[in-house]
Amino acid sequence: MFVSQAHSFRQKSRLAISLSWIGGYTNTIALLLCGTVVSHVTGNTTNLGRAFSQHEYREALYFGGLWFSFLCGAVLSGLMTEIARQRNLVSKYSIPIAFEAVLLSLFGLLGRSAWPLHTWHEGWAYALAALAAFTMGLQNATITRIAGTVVRTTHLTGVTTDLGLEAVQFGFWLRRRLHLKMPRRAARVMHIARRQPNGLAALMLASIVGSFLLGAAIGTIAFAHLHAGAMLFPVLFLICIVCLDRFQPVGKFVPIDPEQDAELRNLGLAANVQRIGLWRIAAVRRPHRAPDFLHWAQHAAISSRATILAIDAATVLDRNALSDLHHAADHLRERGSELILADIKAWQFRLIKSAGVCDAIGIANICSDLEYAIARAIDLVGMPLENTAAA
Repeated sequence: MFVSQAHSFRQKSRLAISLSWIGGYTNTIALLLCGTVVSHVTGNTTNLGRAFSQHEYREALYFGGLWFSFLCGAVLSGLMTEIARQRNLVSKYSIPIAFEAVLLSLFGLLGRSAWPLHTWHEGWAYALAALAAFTMGLQNATITRIAGTVVRTTHLTGVTTDLGLEAVQFGFWLRRRLHLKMPRRAARVMHIARRQPNGLAALMLASIVGSFLLGAAIGTIAFAHLHAGAMLFPVLFLICIVCLDRFQPVGKFVPIDPEQDAELRNLGLAANVQRIGLWRIAAVRRPHRAPDFLHWAQHAAISSRATILAIDAATVLDRNALSDLHHAADHLRERGSELILADIKAWQFRLIKSAGVCDAIGIANICSDLEYAIARAIDLVGMPLENTAAA
């Protein structure tokens, strides 16, 4: 099953932006509760070197512990996501996010028990800071790359650097497209700019910065009223993310084997599809979100002149999914393959048409069942019919 990168760019961007406010929120609570910013690995490493050189070994042990806790959290997230990938789980993010909710709950409960932290509660402060650092390392490693852009959700140094680089690339792209300074061309360029990769990446990175800042501000206000009990809000938010992923997961791309598929054998078409790419979106659960169409078109083993994709009736085709489907059709055409949709229901066709995807795919390539789609593919490929049901 083709499940790698099942989440689309927009789905992963939303998750990264959502986690960013939790990063800012948790950092603020840890700072007010324990007196240190737990995800600032650069600063903690600097303090480790300073304390060690000044023979302040107790303080060096503290900052070294924060660094090691963050590292262990990242390692655990890597293990969880890699195991999920090897087992072909559609969502490799739900397990570390669920575990993060547990850790943040523990952080809030322990912090509430120890509040207020006085000098004789120094051990509590160290333990709480290490727990928060471990949690932030876990979160930071959960989503690390979106569409080639490195993403961090618990600190902003790299995010801000990449934001500047992506903004420069987007600016040069706009300059190249607008060099004629024609009003109609400018309107067209601004329409295309909404899908330009550098522009999308810059928008995502700027949203992560804003989300982190918002979380820090909200965390300060919440701590003033609830102290460590303020951790209830990010925990509930993470639980909502896990529940959404549980009850509406992402579908899977499954290649159809003509020799093993019962529908093709019953139709007598198995011999006619050897030179046609056949794929189906598997219904993981009903309903399920659409997988990343564009990533599938870019990375799947597609070498035929016609590629059939059967879409399950339970696949949710929202605006973002339809936009990805539009780009997937364009990319397949660049690879020399025409995309043909099969098993399209009337309500799905209305959505596809209203989103303008018909223009990219071609209305003749949108079929109500798999048999019609195969007939259309045979017509495009120019293959003779063999052993068909009609024969």
